[in-house]
This record gives sequence, structure tokens and C-alpha cells, in this order.
Amino acid sequence: MAYLIISDIHANADALLTVLEDARKCGNIEKILCLGDITGYAAEPGACIAIARESDWVCIKGNHDMAVSGEMDARQFNDDAAGAAAWQRRHISLSDRQWLKHLPRTLEVGDFTLAHGSPRDPVWEYVTEPRQAAGSFAHFRTRFCLVGHTHCPVYFVARGRGAEGRLFKPGQPLKLEGRMLINPGSVGQPRDGDPRASYLVYDGQQGEVTNYRVAYDIESAQAKIRRQGLPVWLAQRLQSGT
Repeated sequence: MAYLIISDIHANADALLTVLEDARKCGNIEKILCLGDITGYAAEPGACIAIARESDWVCIKGNHDMAVSGEMDARQFNDDAAGAAAWQRRHISLSDRQWLKHLPRTLEVGDFTLAHGSPRDPVWEYVTEPRQAAGSFAHFRTRFCLVGHTHCPVYFVARGRGAEGRLFKPGQPLKLEGRMLINPGSVGQPRDGDPRASYLVYDGQQGEVTNYRVAYDIESAQAKIRRQGLPVWLAQRLQSGT
């Protein structure tokens, strides 16, 4: 059993297609688990939604998905994010908006709970440090919780009443132990200083997850953002991974 675990695609089809192709090297992927924010920021929300729907992903919603579907007021975002969400809402179909709206906020899949932000606050909470992770463990029943939202590939292990956090080392398998909160990083807009797309593969036989980083055609994604008149900063940040 192998799962591809992805998050925060943010309408970057160039990055998504590269990740899907790269993940094939890991063998037969049984399921694709998406932790939300298929939409937001970049120029190809419809293409990314189509891939998710046609491939029957196991998917939850993120805060940008809620804004693009109309479920949330985009004015809660900064100006660039709000502008991109408003543009995307106008440029996807009613069917896609309804699909986004009906995605769950959390799911349980085997030993994993899926939440975009955190199991305590699936929409908004950023889990960036051990203190926040420690407070999350009481809010899910499974051994492990998969989250996104921060765009950084990191994991936290429960230690007594606290937690220890570590960044993933790309290509190095991590044995799952105890209770853990795990973030695969971002496919479409990494923010850890590495502009390469980030994803995880779970090997159920070995009980391991491995983080992979893959370079994609950033210039193509940037050109599409500029061509649609979206905020320039959304194109620029792809180059630096911030």
C-alpha cells in the first residue's frame, strides 16, 4: 500500500503535473491524499481541480478553496490572496465551485486524520512549532495527523505532554512511531526557501513516509500568472520559495 500525500497546490498546474510524474518512480500509488488548497494564488485552478476530480483523490478543503467556492469571504485574506481568489471564482465552473464547497474539512483514512490547518482548527491554525503541535494531539483519534497550510515539510512527534519537531530530509525515509503530526509541504508554493515542489509518499508495508523535492518549470507558472494580470508578487515568490 502506498499513498501520495500532497497539499497546497494553489492552482499551479506546472508543479502538480511534475509531482504526479515524479511520484511514479515510487511504484504503484494506491491513493492520493490531498490536504486542501487546490486553489488560490496562481493561474490554473480549473486544470488542478479537473485532475483531482478525474483521478478521484481523497481530498479535504483548505481556506483558499473556501474563498474560491464562495463559502468564505475573501476579504479575510491579504490583498494579493483576496484578488487571486476573486479572479479564480470567476474563472472556474459552477460545478467546480460546488465540488470545492462540498469537500469535508477533516477526514480519517486508516491511521491518518487529514486536516488542512490543524485538527483543532482545520481552516486557520498554522502548526509551526512544537507547542502548537503538542496542543493538537488531543484533537484527533488516529495515530497520525496529516496537515498542510504552512507550506513547509515538517513533522512533530508526541513526547509526553510536549512534542519534538524536525524538518524532513528529502529522500530519507522516516519511520512512523508513536503519535505524529506530519506536513508534506507545498506542491505549488513552497515557503521553506526551496522553490522545488514538495510531497510525501507513504509506504504502508514499511510504515514509512519519504519527502521528495522536484524541480518544475517555474518560469511557465510565472508567465501564466502575469498573463492573467494576477498580482506580480505571486509570480515572483515562486522563484525564491518564500
